[in-house]
Amino acid sequence: MKASKFIGILTILIGGAIAIGPWTFVRVCGNMSDSDPMCHKTRLIALGIGAIIVLLGIIMFLLRNKIAAGLFSVLLAAGGVATILLPIIIAPVCETSTMHCRTHTMPFLLVIGCVLTVVGILSMVYMFKSRKPKDFLKERPAQPVNPQRPPQGEIPTRFDDTDYDRPDQNDWPDQR
Repeated sequence: MKASKFIGILTILIGGAIAIGPWTFVRVCGNMSDSDPMCHKTRLIALGIGAIIVLLGIIMFLLRNKIAAGLFSVLLAAGGVATILLPIIIAPVCETSTMHCRTHTMPFLLVIGCVLTVVGILSMVYMFKSRKPKDFLKERPAQPVNPQRPPQGEIPTRFDDTDYDRPDQNDWPDQR
């Protein structure tokens, strides 16, 4: 299996976990009286970040060009950093240390964000390092300046005195 396909599958799984984690197995806090807790924004933004990361994983799975895969790996690392910053700065979770979002959701997003960042950086290094530089002189022979001119070995070294462009005497019209 190619590296970009493996990284694509791994990214799809990580992005899916980011998207559905705060809704299912690492739930955020429930409703508190009449107001929504702060962590409900975290859950919604995590869904968006996870969807974008799944989309990047699908693109990585379908890519064949290592340079493009390396550039998408940079986006994966940026998505990992965004996942790390999500429960801390972007949409902070509840401040009480006993709340479920602080004890479960926040550590989950931090750990999976670190994993995604490491996967993105390692993928970027691998994609750019495994690319072989092209040696254009070995791959492609030099083209002649005039493509209609015959190759060097076929050019006569000495020309005859015969001028083939001038018509013979027999080709002239009769002059009577």
